Amino acid sequence: MDINQGELGEEYIIKVRGRLVCNLKDYIEGFSIETQGDQIVLTGSVVDHSALMGLLERLFMLGLELDALERIIPQNHPWGVMTPSPPIDNG
Repeated sequence: MDINQGELGEEYIIKVRGRLVCNLKDYIEGFSIETQGDQIVLTGSVVDHSALMGLLERLFMLGLELDALERIIPQNHPWGVMTPSPPIDNG
C-alpha cells in the first residue's frame, strides 16, 4: 500500500517509543524516520484517514507506543497558519 501521496494527502508527524527489532523503513514506506532521544519520529503524508489508521496499526503491531500525532496544516489552508496543529499527547 502506497501511503505517500504528497499533495493529495495530509502530512503528519508521528512520534513513537519502543524497541525496534526490525528495519522500520521495511514497514513504513514514504516517511522520513529519525531518532530524537528515546523517540522515533516519522514525517510524511497519507492519502486519507484509512491510510493513517493502517499506518498506526502497523506501528502498534511492531510493538511501538504512540507518543504524539501532529497533523501539519499548510500555511495556505483556509484555517490559516497553524503549523503544526496541537499534538495528541498520550503521556
